[in-house]
Amino acid sequence: MVQIKLTGSGGQGIIMAGEILAYAAVLAGKEGSAISSYGSAARGGTATSEVVIDDKFIAAPFAEKPDYIIAMSQSSYNEIIKIHPIIPQLKFIIDSSTIDLNTNIPNRLAVPATEISVQELKSVVSANMIMLGFFAAQTRIIKKEAFLEAIQKQISEKYLAINLRAFEIGYEQGLKKG
Repeated sequence: MVQIKLTGSGGQGIIMAGEILAYAAVLAGKEGSAISSYGSAARGGTATSEVVIDDKFIAAPFAEKPDYIIAMSQSSYNEIIKIHPIIPQLKFIIDSSTIDLNTNIPNRLAVPATEISVQELKSVVSANMIMLGFFAAQTRIIKKEAFLEAIQKQISEKYLAINLRAFEIGYEQGLKKG
């Protein structure tokens, strides 16, 4: 079983990224579940998605002992480390555009997803797909093709091209850091 927590600010696409991650697992022949929560102020408040991936039935869809934390904002990172003690097997994937790299984060991988999204895609809203692509390349838990299919099935036609491109950019970044 693999447990992943995605966290960020409302409006960063955390919940969508969690749903795509769980759906990609299902498309890859695994079991996948995602549950989400967000603060009372949806845009700007903390948003969290908990994803569990397994080869067998998932009895509880909660990522109580996450293997990975994907963090996209400093405030949500600060909150998540209060809940989950930093242990050696816990790996962080952080958006270094929005989280202070001086923060003591062991086992961390960093990608400037928001910065790349603005520079290459002229949009801040695709940073979540860059993070997802980076995660996919770094972990290889789920095949890239399953992610691409999940994105195609979950994202509206209007935003599909930019999100597929963002995922590819993140995936390339993840391979470079490999």
